[in-house]
Amino acid sequence: YIFPGLFNFAAKSQELLFLLSVTTLFIFAIGINYMGFSIAIGAFAAGVAIGNLPYNFQIIGKIKPLRDYFATLFFATLGLELVFTSVETIIVPLLILLFLVVVLKPLVVIVITSVFGYTRKTSFMAGINLAQVSEFSLIIVAEGMLIGQISREIFSIAVILAIITIVMTSYFVKFDKGLYRIVKPFLKPLNLI
Repeated sequence: YIFPGLFNFAAKSQELLFLLSVTTLFIFAIGINYMGFSIAIGAFAAGVAIGNLPYNFQIIGKIKPLRDYFATLFFATLGLELVFTSVETIIVPLLILLFLVVVLKPLVVIVITSVFGYTRKTSFMAGINLAQVSEFSLIIVAEGMLIGQISREIFSIAVILAIITIVMTSYFVKFDKGLYRIVKPFLKPLNLI
């Protein structure tokens, strides 16, 4: 009830629209943090509130450099939190999780999309595009470490896993047609589903 009128007024000036968007973000983040939740949850709520406005594309255009700046700070902070005390203790869980994310997760997606009637190619493309750990999981793991529910080793495993899978997925997407030609014979049983 409040945002449409407020943003209609602010849309007359690009600078005012930018300032109101950032102010809304900080109000949500501080308010949600005051209630005992994460600042990231507040930022997400602000994004949902602003995303439904007719000015969301103008806001995205103005906020993008600021978003990129804070994303860089976030990932640099995550990198500073990494601790490599003993690689031997994290290598086995890392390899198991890497197998689950890069092999098992795409297989599950491929089977599910095939069950819903999509072609083998569409199912395969959906599967390999989802063969990664999302950036939002890093926020969840960082929050878990801050409140003491997750150890530094698990945090390090999650960050390394995210880095590896994000890099791998970019190559999966780049070479998706070639990968599909290689895997196509193994996807024949999906015709039976």
